[in-house]
Amino acid sequence: MRNVVCLVAALAVLVVAAEAQEAQTAFLATLTPEQIAQLSAQEGLDAMIVCYKQKDDPQCTELVTNTLAELPELLRTNCGLCSEAQRKLLDDVLDQVTKEFPDKFNQLRKLIFS
Repeated sequence: MRNVVCLVAALAVLVVAAEAQEAQTAFLATLTPEQIAQLSAQEGLDAMIVCYKQKDDPQCTELVTNTLAELPELLRTNCGLCSEAQRKLLDDVLDQVTKEFPDKFNQLRKLIFS
């Protein structure tokens, strides 16, 4: 399961790890805890799923579209530049998200990694 990186988990560690990956995640480095919470809520996950498929949907706010523009590369690298503490946070958030939103997690994972 550690090979599968969840969108929300990446967002949670992003605030801390963004400096190391600044060139790839310039927008994501600016996310606030409130924005991360918004993106990781059911509505945020739904919006990201919809916008990944259809970018002109009304749910595709600037926050969602900018996040989706940078997130796939961060996920593909599996947070390769993260510290041990950041990886622990990633694991914790991943566990929580997969318990709360398993279907949405799998749907988004399939979209990003297909």
